[in-house]
Amino acid sequence: MTGEVTTSSVVPLSPAERVDELARMLAGESVTDAARNAARALLDG
Repeated sequence: MTGEVTTSSVVPLSPAERVDELARMLAGESVTDAARNAARALLDG
């Protein structure tokens, strides 16, 4: 495409924000405790 620019930005997340963001990716808009627990399990390895 000509004349269009895509930009992005990255910011560091706190540990709690990492869990919440991953939970949102797993569950969609309604983040549940189950999604947060699954996110913690993924981050803990």
